[in-house]
Formats: sequence, structure tokens, C-alpha cells
Amino acid sequence: MARRRGLSEIVSDAIVASLDIPSVAALLVNPDARIREGTMEKIIDHAESISQWHGPLVMRTDLSLRALRRITGFVGASLLETLSERHGLDDETQAHLKRCMRHRLERDEESSQRDEDKLHAEVLNAFETGLLDEHYVEDAIEIGDRGRVMECLAVLVQVPRSVIEKIFTSRSSKAITALTWKAGLSMRIAFKIQTLVLKLHADELLPGRAGVGFPLSEEEMRWHLSYFGFSEK
Repeated sequence: MARRRGLSEIVSDAIVASLDIPSVAALLVNPDARIREGTMEKIIDHAESISQWHGPLVMRTDLSLRALRRITGFVGASLLETLSERHGLDDETQAHLKRCMRHRLERDEESSQRDEDKLHAEVLNAFETGLLDEHYVEDAIEIGDRGRVMECLAVLVQVPRSVIEKIFTSRSSKAITALTWKAGLSMRIAFKIQTLVLKLHADELLPGRAGVGFPLSEEEMRWHLSYFGFSEK
């Protein structure tokens, strides 16, 4: 029903009164649905904790300035940017949106840094207590924890995390293999990183020699690492 054309305010009121998450989301994305200002306020009252409504709310073209400013208090930075591009906003609302975007980006950056610091401390503690071994890295690989895998390699090889990120971004199976060797891990781990973390295509994979050995010589692996600032010695 929420998707019907020409939906009246009375029907919209009934749908919102149910607070059914998929139904209200469908109502919001329906451009033909007429929604009273008071009903929209009720949606916004509950929307902060319901992420499925954030995008549909932002895309509504009939939001009052009051509703728009309320939404800026909880939607993500990318949706704030979408709101800021909307035509017909007064100077005060534009300034408010810019302040919200700046605050949200700063907050997200601080949160990301705290998460990275916490992860580094956990991996470093595992290293110092002798727990950072092949099994520890393999567990992180198998649950798809890319960040932890990179942190493990950074600690084992004793290089900044940014260096590891560059190698992962390169998606080079040879560089990944060389990095795994440098970390003192097996070719089996190198292959699992290629398949489970980087998800390389079959023609990009570098399998082990006889299934278990490193397929590159030590000289070749040092050469591949030298591209990322590693000393060849």
C-alpha cells in the first residue's frame, strides 16, 4: 500500500502510526505519497535509531526547513552532503549543514583513529605475549578481518601500517607473498590472504610451489618489497 500512487495524507498517517520499518521506508521513497508535516515530524522523532529511514528521508523533496535541520543531527556525512546540494536552501540552513558536515567528519575521523589505536594495542599485546603466530593471523583471515590482518603484518615486519596498506591496495600477489615471507609466515597464509582477504581472481593468484613452498626466490621477494620501501638487505 505504501508504494501506491497518489497516496493520501490519511493513508500515510495510518502507515506511519504502525511504525513498521519497511512500510514507512517504502512510504518515504514514494514520490506520490502526501505526508503531513506533523506526520513527518513523528517519523523524524523515531528515525535516529532506524538507519533504514535515513536515506529515504534525505531524498524527500517536501521537507520543511525545520525537518531538514532535525535530520542533520543524525544522518551520516555522505547524506549530509546530499542535503547540502539541495536547491532552495536559505543561507542559515546552508551554514548549519556545513557546520554539521565538518563536525561529523571530525567525529568519524576521531572514532576511526580510536579504533585503529585499540586494534594496534591488541595486536601488539598478542605479539609481546607470544600469541601473534600463524594461527592468530589465520583466524583474522578466515573471518575477513582485513584491518587486523594488516595490523598483524605491520607488527611482525615492524613497518608502519601505511606501508602494509599500500601493498594490499596494489593487489599484487607477488608483493603479498613476499610480505608474508618477510613476516615469517607460511605460503599457506599468503595464499589465504590472496583468496579470502584480497579476493583476487583466479588468473591473479600466485599459488605455492607444490602447494606449500614459496614460488619465488628470496632475491625475487626482496626485489618486490623494495618497491614499497623495504631494504633489499
